[in-house]
Amino acid sequence: GGDKDGQAVADGEYTYQITITDDKGALAKTPPFNVSVDNTAPAAGDISSDFLIFSPVGKRNKVTIEQSGSREYLWEGVFKNASGKAVRTYTWKNDTDALNIDKDPMEFTWDGKDDAGNLLPEGDYNYELIGTDRAGNKVTKSFASRITLSMKEAGLAVAVSREAFSPGTNTESISFTITDPASLVNWRVAVSDKRNTQLTRWFKEGGSTPPQGITYDGKDLSGRNLPDGAYVVNFKADLVNGDTLEAAPAEFTVDTEKPSAFFDVDTQPLRTERNMPFYIGGAKREYLDVILDVSPKDQWTANIELEDGTKLTGSLAEYGVSGDNFAFKWYGTDLEGNPIPDGKYTAYLTGTDSAGNYGESNKVRVTVDTKKYAVTLKPGDFIFAPKKEGMKDTVRIAATAEAPDMVEVFGFYIKDSTGKIVRSSEVRNTFQYFDWDGRANSNAYVPDGLYTAELQVLYKNGYTASAAAEPVMVYTVSPKGTLTSNTRNFGTKENPDITFTVKPDQEADWNLVIINEQQESGQVPLVKDSAGNLSFMWNGNGPDGKPLPEGLFVVYAFGVNKVDLRGETNRLTVKKVIPAAPVVPKVADKPIGTKAPIASITIENLPLSPDGDGGNEEAVIRLSAIKGSDELDSWQVRIFEPTGILFKIIEGKGTPPFRVTWDGKSDTGELVQSGESYPVDFTVKDTVGRTGQAHDEILVDILVMKEGDVYRIIIPSIHFAGYSASLFTLK
Repeated sequence: GGDKDGQAVADGEYTYQITITDDKGALAKTPPFNVSVDNTAPAAGDISSDFLIFSPVGKRNKVTIEQSGSREYLWEGVFKNASGKAVRTYTWKNDTDALNIDKDPMEFTWDGKDDAGNLLPEGDYNYELIGTDRAGNKVTKSFASRITLSMKEAGLAVAVSREAFSPGTNTESISFTITDPASLVNWRVAVSDKRNTQLTRWFKEGGSTPPQGITYDGKDLSGRNLPDGAYVVNFKADLVNGDTLEAAPAEFTVDTEKPSAFFDVDTQPLRTERNMPFYIGGAKREYLDVILDVSPKDQWTANIELEDGTKLTGSLAEYGVSGDNFAFKWYGTDLEGNPIPDGKYTAYLTGTDSAGNYGESNKVRVTVDTKKYAVTLKPGDFIFAPKKEGMKDTVRIAATAEAPDMVEVFGFYIKDSTGKIVRSSEVRNTFQYFDWDGRANSNAYVPDGLYTAELQVLYKNGYTASAAAEPVMVYTVSPKGTLTSNTRNFGTKENPDITFTVKPDQEADWNLVIINEQQESGQVPLVKDSAGNLSFMWNGNGPDGKPLPEGLFVVYAFGVNKVDLRGETNRLTVKKVIPAAPVVPKVADKPIGTKAPIASITIENLPLSPDGDGGNEEAVIRLSAIKGSDELDSWQVRIFEPTGILFKIIEGKGTPPFRVTWDGKSDTGELVQSGESYPVDFTVKDTVGRTGQAHDEILVDILVMKEGDVYRIIIPSIHFAGYSASLFTLK
């Protein structure tokens, strides 16, 4: 590379040719050859890297080396470890003599592996670019910065302090921890919906080491409380080696709804009516049947408050109660199963959920009452006669019940002798007595017989008290009897006295009534003789002991039984005669016979109802008379009041008519009385004074009189004659 002077020639392209001359002068030349003179080393430009730290196993798993240099036939990029040992070499070489395809140092990426493809250990690595030209000149340029190969993974984690919270009522903290916070360059904590994690509700971020804890109040980016639901907390961070890590999301629930519980209770075995207070303690309300619905997974406490303010509490979990729906029976015991004293109690539940919300159930108020109450029942009489107005037609049955304000059903029942209920009354309020008129529930009168009143009282606590009264007899049969006499004519030598005898059908107080032709009457009580007969012997004398005049007398007896029912016997017409010398009258010198006339009577259109309604307004009295030995002279129909007083006379001469009618009025215009029986005597007399008689009675209906637009039921006045020492009471 020197010139003729021995000096180095300048760099450039040179041509040389070799000429050989032999001794003979022969000349031989080579073809010209080119030779390059190059004393200038390759030129290396700037070296740069996109990252100085990277992680072959992370997100930033490569670094890119950008470099420049002159075109040479060989360039080498060498990575050396901290001890200077080359661990990875990249080569760009032109293996031909063609200069035009020489190489310049290329941009490339390093994956952190050595020449054998093995991952290099963590540490700092230096990079050198070495260029060699064809002349052997070399250049070496080192990258000014070290490249750090880091495989550190920051252990990111986020955790919430509780699984649920209630914004606006409780301030909750969300805390997270980071394994290697020094490796972080950026971080972000965000809250999003669990179902839609792209919807970010709130976030916080920074470019340096994050705090150890963040207090989150449950508000979104607009400052509003999050709606109830499930949320996730995401924590992301960028590491110095280029990795971006994300912690496993933590979940929490926003729950502002209070825990709920509901008592559904009723008494058993007898239920309590809706909206009525609860009582237990008796056989029919032995316990409370409780069904409890609670919101699940909440912590519930049972509370029982007493009247005096004492409060019993206990966790449901402590007593083995779990689930959101369960049932139990409460027999009036404490939480340990011991009977509690009688009194008023209030039971309810209080609960808290995982979010800290507090809730209460409805309150159930129940009275525990184990008392057994007493009731009584007593009739005022033991026999009565329904539908007999003015008599003993009702019986009063007195009833008493302890603690009337505790009575729920006051049941009064009347049963017949077979135990069948004929009359009943079930009311909520007690009554002191019940006046029974003998009617059944159908409003019809019950038949005669023995009846028993019973009281069944249901108290609010479920206790049933009962009482039965002594039996009461219903008796509606009026006394009846048959009146007989030993003769119809007395005062004679053969029959100076007359004896009246009554044969009754039942026990009663009997009196004999005697009415003379002047309608003067008197009565005398009948007493039993030694033979047990009810009789009275009369000698025809008056109360002064003097003989009464000769004449006809109407005699009957009436009886009054234990229920003040009055009944009468048949009527007898007897005659008191005064003996006299017989006289045989003559008519046309012919003796009169001894055969008396015969009378008969029947009455139709009964019962008589002269009240203007068009039915049975008049009684039809059919008469029949058959003469005896002599012609009929006169006839007479006499109608008597029930007391024996003459009320009406219908009479005439000769043979009586086939029928007569009666409008129910007396000779003075007085109207008959409702429901009474009026005796009727029919007498015919012949021309010589002999008589024939017949008897019947007219039954009067219940009269209903119309006065304007009002109907009135006509009820007779009842008069009780006083007893007298005299046989007759003159009127």
